[in-house]
Amino acid sequence: MAAITVQPITVNTIKSAFADISGNGVIYTITSEGSLKWYKYIGQNGDRTWAPGSGSVIPGTSGWQPFKSIFSGGNGVIYAIRTNGDLECYKDIKQDGSGEFLSGTIGVGWSQFKQVFSGGNGVIYAITSDGKLLWYRDKKQNGQQDWEYGTGKAIGNGWGNYKFVFPGGNGTIYAITVDGDLLWFNSKYRTKTARLVTARFVALRDSTAFYEGSQTQNEKCFWLCVHVS
Repeated sequence: MAAITVQPITVNTIKSAFADISGNGVIYTITSEGSLKWYKYIGQNGDRTWAPGSGSVIPGTSGWQPFKSIFSGGNGVIYAIRTNGDLECYKDIKQDGSGEFLSGTIGVGWSQFKQVFSGGNGVIYAITSDGKLLWYRDKKQNGQQDWEYGTGKAIGNGWGNYKFVFPGGNGTIYAITVDGDLLWFNSKYRTKTARLVTARFVALRDSTAFYEGSQTQNEKCFWLCVHVS
């Protein structure tokens, strides 16, 4: 199929937007009316090249505006938290805008968390009001409730002190402090780090690793502290 150039997204009609964290170019937006739109960026180096159908409302999608939080789980998985705390899982099977979904409620009580985000492969992190980082894993990722053993365990403390926390994929989590430092964490032992091109200050420090599905916190790893202000 031939690529197309879509019109600029009208920001004042969008309630929220997020990209599929698998990095496949798929972007979803939710309109102020509650419809879900699909885009797929297939360009390179920032050119305006999109897959055919980009910008269209996904058939059969409505009522997305009441959610408290919506985030990608990667590979077509979308998680949404209702205001009553229900955690919904949607699986966009084809990711081509056709609207073929699997869905279902997979949890309750999720509105209590300060922040919730996914690390991909069914892993969901939740930050509690007292700063604990909790680990969950949705085994099926298709709307059927089936949680990995160990789900809900605390794997870290002090996460409520950061200004922003967001996933980087492959077990990586980034956190920005109130002082403007960008911190790098990984949920498995690693010794490799990479300098960020935009960094003004880079320092390696000794820290404590945390592991997916485990409360083990006595292993040593390196985390990258980057001053970006």
